[in-house]
Amino acid sequence: MIKLSVVISCFNNRHIIEKTIDSSIASQKELLEKLALETEIIVFDNASTDGSAEFIKKTYPQIKLVENKVNIGFSKGNNSARPYVNGEYILFLNGDTEFKPNVFVKMLEYFDGNKQIGVATCKVDLFTGGLDKDCRRGEMNLLNTFMRITGLWKLFPKNRFFNGYYYGHISETVEHEVFGVQGAFLLTRKELADKIGWWDEDYFLNGEDLDFCQKIHDLGFKIMYYPAVKIIHYRGYSKGTREVKIITTDIKKTRILVAKSSVESMKIFYKKHLARKHNILTNMLVYFSLAVLSTLRVLKYKIKV
Repeated sequence: MIKLSVVISCFNNRHIIEKTIDSSIASQKELLEKLALETEIIVFDNASTDGSAEFIKKTYPQIKLVENKVNIGFSKGNNSARPYVNGEYILFLNGDTEFKPNVFVKMLEYFDGNKQIGVATCKVDLFTGGLDKDCRRGEMNLLNTFMRITGLWKLFPKNRFFNGYYYGHISETVEHEVFGVQGAFLLTRKELADKIGWWDEDYFLNGEDLDFCQKIHDLGFKIMYYPAVKIIHYRGYSKGTREVKIITTDIKKTRILVAKSSVESMKIFYKKHLARKHNILTNMLVYFSLAVLSTLRVLKYKIKV
């Protein structure tokens, strides 16, 4: 019986996906040796043009590869792997991550020990150093969103009022309940994923992880940050926005796409989960502000081209 299904996203990250798969296989072996539990690894490729799919097929024939004909985004990509998932637990994982020892073992022991947990993540460190702040996120209310978008949280990074979104008032070494975790490493129970219908395909990129966590929370389960183990996140590679040696036209186009998508995801999330809590004038102001933000972010990357 499969205990854990690992679903890995891949889009033009041939140069980094090897680290993700190799460390996943190493963790797979640890889980089998220490707890006698079986793991399956599934990779979905969103029409990469850098040879990622060909490399995976040749190097890892034991892994199930789902080849999507176009870039269908993160949500649809994860959902494309759904027919092949057999585990009691599912780990949704970015293809630009690398595991440290005992991640599978510790995370499953932690999950099994608390039936009230619906989603959990480990400590996620950036390859450049320091915590990836998005691995633990506070409530997506108007105050937290304003502080985050304007960057005011940076003035008082350890103050709860200014930096409630990134939990600056809580040490990154402390286990605690959060509002949402990052899709780079999101562990959940398959039965819960099935209950919420897996990933909301209205999102193309960004925001879908917060939506996923919101729906699990609405079922009455906790979202937890568990820093006893950690992974390394080569942030930007799985979205095709990180340079390898030089900035290419494709990377510039992808950055513009990500800029648009990040703001659009805020709008979608707001409509689905927050708009009903506010009056019409507030909602109009929010939508106008998001439109301005989207324009500014796109202009930023167009000017760089």
